[in-house]
Amino acid sequence: MNSQLRPKIRLNPGLLFAALLSIAIVGCAGGPRSDSADGQPGVTMDAKPTPECRDIFAAEGVRIDHLEYQTCESGNVAQLKVLKATYRVPGGRAKIVEADLIKRFGVKPLKFVCCGWESYPPGSFKDASGVYYEVQMTSGETTEKDWTKIPFFIVSVFLFLENP
Repeated sequence: MNSQLRPKIRLNPGLLFAALLSIAIVGCAGGPRSDSADGQPGVTMDAKPTPECRDIFAAEGVRIDHLEYQTCESGNVAQLKVLKATYRVPGGRAKIVEADLIKRFGVKPLKFVCCGWESYPPGSFKDASGVYYEVQMTSGETTEKDWTKIPFFIVSVFLFLENP
């Protein structure tokens, strides 16, 4: 094939991460599992209970104006078990929420890359017991540059249930 006819594809790590995360999220899972000596799946005796899906910000006492809790799902990111709490903010309020996320969690300012707005790498915080969370803000797929014309942005909070 003529190299001039081949489309050029530019991959963005943040959008790729969000896309893979969306694909990886599955129905709620139980506690940690392992195979027993006979090859049958079983629950490990020393397994810690899996935290329940919840509004992570509310559970941690974090209040962010204009942010509306949507859902929580369990799944896998890079083969690690996670809980993902999802929030929405109207496009007209996104700048206010972005500024709050930058100040509180070190989220990077949103940049338009390829097909949408994203904050990459994600910000983070630890709760009172030292549990680590990641925070990311995205627009979803759009070509719109005027945030007030985007119906809503998504804020995702990830609780990793396993260490790499």
